[in-house]
Amino acid sequence: MLSCVVLASVAPRQVVLGHRESFHRLVRLIRSQLHSEHPQIVSKTLQSLSSLVARRDINGPFISSLGRDVFNVIRPLVTGDDVVAKVKDITEDQLPVIQDGFKTLEVLVTVADEKRKFSLVSLLTQSLCRLLCASSADEWRLLSQPARRIHEFALQRLNAVAPSWPVEFKQVLASHPVLKKQLESALLFQSSRQVQAQQVAKAKAVAESKNAHLSQQPTIKLTMDFNAFGKAAS
Repeated sequence: MLSCVVLASVAPRQVVLGHRESFHRLVRLIRSQLHSEHPQIVSKTLQSLSSLVARRDINGPFISSLGRDVFNVIRPLVTGDDVVAKVKDITEDQLPVIQDGFKTLEVLVTVADEKRKFSLVSLLTQSLCRLLCASSADEWRLLSQPARRIHEFALQRLNAVAPSWPVEFKQVLASHPVLKKQLESALLFQSSRQVQAQQVAKAKAVAESKNAHLSQQPTIKLTMDFNAFGKAAS
């Protein structure tokens, strides 16, 4: 599959889209890999698909055929009433799949025309906000390492989405006050963690500097010639 996608990503447009049956075979192949039970295969497929989607002269048919399949990769995690519970249960194997799914979705937003851009930014923003699961130290301590990484990944991508599509981003948050509050709380907690980490690092540096200074101090040796006392006594 990977070799087919690599070929399609560099071949002339007529070669990729000129033969209808070959195109549909490639689409079916990619779709079957996106639904694989093996996370590594799904992750590699998403990475390969991103290269096709990024190519503007051929991406239209691929987006129309596979765009829904891309979102279906992350849909189970970001929909429903138990999203936080599902994020907390995420495994190391699932992490790359979720991350690559969102990265591919970002590429879709980048190449989308103006008519579709807002709906895709909205989908991306809402989905990322729903991955946020810590706004306090107590909540953070209860998270597994994979859950912490997906939380930080969501914040990182939201910080990238905001300046890339500022108008659409603000409109989405204005329409979803609960998600806006969730994002603000997560950002505030992130800021407090960064300040705390800086303070710890500064205190550690000061302590190390003091220890280094003390170790460099010359050692004072006190000596006395007691022979003089003996002579005085005699």
